[in-house]
Amino acid sequence: MFKLRCAVYLLLLLVSIPGTSLGAFDLIDNFDTTVNQVTNASDATVNTPDFIRHEYSRRPAFNSDSSLAIQYSGNGFFHLYSVNTDNTLTYLHILDGIGGVYEPNWHPTNPDILYTFNSYGIGMQLNAFNVRTQTRINTIDMGSKITALGGGFTTADRAHTGEEGRPSIDGNIWCLAVYSGESWVMRGMIAYNLAQDKVIASREMTEGPDSISTSASGNYCVAVAGYGGNGIRSYPINDSTFGTFRQIHSGPEHVDIATDALGRDVLVYIDSVNDGYVKAVDLGSGKMVQLFDTWDNVEAPAAHFSGMGFSVPGWVIVSLFGGSNTSFYYNKILAVELAENPRIIDLGDNHHGESIAVDEQGVGSEHLSYFAQPQATVNSQLDKILYARVTNGVISDHMISINQSIPQARGIMDGGAAPTPDPIPDPTPDPDPDPDSDPDPDPDPLSIISASTIYFQVDGDLAIHIQTSSTSNCRWDY
Repeated sequence: MFKLRCAVYLLLLLVSIPGTSLGAFDLIDNFDTTVNQVTNASDATVNTPDFIRHEYSRRPAFNSDSSLAIQYSGNGFFHLYSVNTDNTLTYLHILDGIGGVYEPNWHPTNPDILYTFNSYGIGMQLNAFNVRTQTRINTIDMGSKITALGGGFTTADRAHTGEEGRPSIDGNIWCLAVYSGESWVMRGMIAYNLAQDKVIASREMTEGPDSISTSASGNYCVAVAGYGGNGIRSYPINDSTFGTFRQIHSGPEHVDIATDALGRDVLVYIDSVNDGYVKAVDLGSGKMVQLFDTWDNVEAPAAHFSGMGFSVPGWVIVSLFGGSNTSFYYNKILAVELAENPRIIDLGDNHHGESIAVDEQGVGSEHLSYFAQPQATVNSQLDKILYARVTNGVISDHMISINQSIPQARGIMDGGAAPTPDPIPDPTPDPDPDPDSDPDPDPDPLSIISASTIYFQVDGDLAIHIQTSSTSNCRWDY
């Protein structure tokens, strides 16, 4: 790799080279974080499992105020922990009656309430469960409204998200896939309005998604098909028949839903079909931004996304493992700005593969290998992240506490005039600069990017790495 140490003036010259396709980002390291192991299988004193860790990158582990966290264990139970100010968790109790296929999602404002389905969505009910008192306080019958749609929905008896979905950020709109019987005959997809207690959009289907989720605003259902399916599609909910959709991608990928700096709905995914880029798509306009390339070396990594930091919009957490150990993202947990030429914050190593997960007999398995993946998940305040790690053969969760503020995202994804943002959330933009102040006619070029690292990827073949450490001279390193 060529390495150029230089001032930013040369960087600007490089950007202007005609005939090149540049993907640029600003890599920020040395961020102030604290990391601790926070779970252990022995935390559960009854029916001790092989491991206790969070469920998945797209599933919310932290409640609305980050005072509690739920964790999943290898024997299929969920467990409740309190979140402490010293970057630790304290085990409270097992959650009675909630198993691994109940798809728990936290209430948007009540920190003690989880929404759950019945196991595998059987019965088409949505339950409100108090995690402290361990009682079901409300059950919403969606089934009668779904079967009343007629057609193939008449025989439906189960509805869920495919174990990866969430409702809208206000907990009101739920996009669900609907099935019949133990053979899981696909009947279609729906959008359910919890406040109105009715189905507000539906479509019969014979081939359904592998998973389905709701955008933060509640304006879109995003369906991700399995291999050989319809790829990734976004359906606007204001079309009550789901008769229109946006084809985002042709293949199945790891994805998550986030919001950009203006609160607009964004889907983030890795394009493992075409070019290896991590991409963000504005679900409203269809505008796509390439964030960074993962095919910069022969070996490609796996990536998971967590876009739930809605209180700090414009960022997504990306956890990667595998690939080339010479890549900047190798076994990293990153905060990535949802913008052209994004800032990427290196939050630390996830240590994947340094130890192999084994059971009590010292035997590894595909099951344990899957749960050994970091699959980092973030809280809504974007200051705590859980990821899985194997230490001495045992899977546990580690927590990153971010001790300095994540910068306000700069991103307007289309690079032009800002459209009216979606109503959830509504961040306050940066104030305009003082109109009476005169700009510095000859600013220090390095003051623009502080002590960061900037990478340029040119047509996927040449990577130019600029370390902004000196303004006095330039030199090439090979």
